[in-house]
Amino acid sequence: MRMCINYRQLNRVTSKNKYSLSWIDDLFDQLQGTKSRGARAASSDCTSNSERQLLYAKFSKCKFWLDSVTFLGHVVSEEGIQVDPKKIEAVQNWPRSTSAMEIQSFLGLAGYYRQFVEGFSSIEALLSRLT
Repeated sequence: MRMCINYRQLNRVTSKNKYSLSWIDDLFDQLQGTKSRGARAASSDCTSNSERQLLYAKFSKCKFWLDSVTFLGHVVSEEGIQVDPKKIEAVQNWPRSTSAMEIQSFLGLAGYYRQFVEGFSSIEALLSRLT
């Protein structure tokens, strides 16, 4: 049995975002060669006024003059952009895959960081054959 869900009513009352999100590669290109400005607001502490597309941060939860900032699974610092060590640990501790779907899942996560792994395409090719 196949189920069909009609989202038309929900779509009618959903306010559209007027500004498209940037690609992460474009954001990192903009950061190349810059030093950490040292300011950060955790996304869970930000609120938005949907009528005027403004973003507000809770000042008490903002941090200033930091040497590095964690941003979308990466660490941005004076040395440049590196993968967040927590993400490296997650890949290293990934449980052994037992199905094609689990291998594809792993490749999806690991592929996001391909630019940071030398010879990634050779490693990926071996795993892709398993699917």
